[in-house]
Amino acid sequence: MTMNLDWNYLTTQCLEQLEVKIIHLEPLTGGANSQAAKLVSQTGHTFFLKVYLNPLGDNRDRLGTEFNGLQFLWNQGLRSIPQPLLADVKNNFAVYSFIHGRLLNPPEVTPCLLSEVVTFLSKLQKLIYAEEANSLPKASEACFSINEYVENIEIRLQRLVEAKDEILNDFLYTSLLPTWQEIKTYVITTASQLNLKMNLSLSIAEQTLSPSDVGFHNILWEEPGHRLVFIDFEYFGWDDPVKMMCDFILQPGRPLPIKLAPIFMQEMLKHFPISEQWSKRFRCIFPIIGLKWCLIMLNPFLPERIVTLGPTRESILKERLFQVKQKLTIVNQQFQSREFNQWV
Repeated sequence: MTMNLDWNYLTTQCLEQLEVKIIHLEPLTGGANSQAAKLVSQTGHTFFLKVYLNPLGDNRDRLGTEFNGLQFLWNQGLRSIPQPLLADVKNNFAVYSFIHGRLLNPPEVTPCLLSEVVTFLSKLQKLIYAEEANSLPKASEACFSINEYVENIEIRLQRLVEAKDEILNDFLYTSLLPTWQEIKTYVITTASQLNLKMNLSLSIAEQTLSPSDVGFHNILWEEPGHRLVFIDFEYFGWDDPVKMMCDFILQPGRPLPIKLAPIFMQEMLKHFPISEQWSKRFRCIFPIIGLKWCLIMLNPFLPERIVTLGPTRESILKERLFQVKQKLTIVNQQFQSREFNQWV
């Protein structure tokens, strides 16, 4: 999506506040939540300008969450992230160091790179004891009990039911809702068999700090440094480590090749203070997160999102529905096989 932003005005604001002379601005590909540009100074330094948009129905402070989160991590000594340089709340933009990197394709992901990811995530977990961590927010849609996960799915499903969209309804009633009932029954039964209380919340010591939207769609391979750099902390905060693991495997942007999922989980189990409860919770939460990603992908069907789609609304929704059907097929295959139970 391209927004008609006043880049000249934004450049002037950056010049005044960063106290550097910007000689070139190059707009970059944006998304539904933000637009970005590469800034080049007279001295050859590059910066990443990010303008935060406000989608209808989404009141989250993504600028504050991302900038403050990265500032906290940078002050704690983490360097495999963009350096936060400037936040302008009035104009809803922030400036970060520019990362000269690219996204990795699934075949390029190796166990060695997974180990690098796990090292970074384990560093975040250790920071829960930092004094400044107390003031950090909960990660977006963080859940700390199995009941909260169940409620989150049912709220999302109810919103789709209330949308009464003709393109979606057949799939909603013949596929999504029956799949959820099957998963919900499995979760309740499994929790009972494992003597796991559905309403038991995680203690602070069992939580972690997480980018929330974690996966190789938000990790860049930096060519000059031959390292991974982690980006997009708009939903950063306190989270359930099990959810973080599930998201990393299941997110649809650049999902982890399933053959690497057991390797990733074993690496996580080595580096995190995993208890027996965690492995039990993983067996319950993994299929829930799989379905949740299907529902997140269906956000364009929500009334507040549809009004922004314009004249190509129908074609956009049909294409998205096709993608969700493919994702649900994979989720169902993983759920029916129960292969995820062998990873912990």
